[in-house]
Amino acid sequence: MNSLESQKRTVYCIPGLSASISIFENLPQSKSIEYILLDQKFPSKGESFDNYIQRWSDEIKVDNAIVIGVSFGGIIAQELLKHKAISKIILVSSVRSPRDYSLMMKVFKSIRIYKLLLTRLLKKLNKIEHHPKTNRQHKISSMLKKYLPYRDPYYVNWSAEKIINWIPAEISIPVVQIHGTKDEIFPFAKTKNAISIKDGTHAMIVTKRKWFEENLLNYLVD
Repeated sequence: MNSLESQKRTVYCIPGLSASISIFENLPQSKSIEYILLDQKFPSKGESFDNYIQRWSDEIKVDNAIVIGVSFGGIIAQELLKHKAISKIILVSSVRSPRDYSLMMKVFKSIRIYKLLLTRLLKKLNKIEHHPKTNRQHKISSMLKKYLPYRDPYYVNWSAEKIINWIPAEISIPVVQIHGTKDEIFPFAKTKNAISIKDGTHAMIVTKRKWFEENLLNYLVD
């Protein structure tokens, strides 16, 4: 092994709810970075969150790696600290704690209607994917197939429940939070000390590719 290989930083990448690893296709390349893209994992019936996290943990083979987590993947990344030695976490369109949730999400938790709303949303997305009518819907259909292909109702509802009821542990390692100013799921106004991406939405890992190509390495290479 040469000196360059020995100095490589391993970066694990965890996609968000329903997302494929295609969302990471525009990550900046560097001889000092090795990305390992972790495919989506699906909960079995009645599986606990701890057991689900353990299955993600089994994929982390390198100690003191960096973990990038997008949306729900950011929550998973933080939970991995209970099982693995990680040197840094990069949150993209994600949250540090439920304090970052929108008022709407807190209301959904209190009246427990989020599963009904998600069921309706899934039906709408499936209709657009399989029966697009307008040019815009055809474009959305293509993006759904590529970036958000995993929409099994049990998996989505199970994951949403874990997000809504998440109780984070204390974190002592560096956490870098990268957040869009127009995130429609986790409002930017709720974040603290986040790196802002102007006009970035929840999907900015895909739609703001230029920012990530030009800036992400600054937070991966010390």
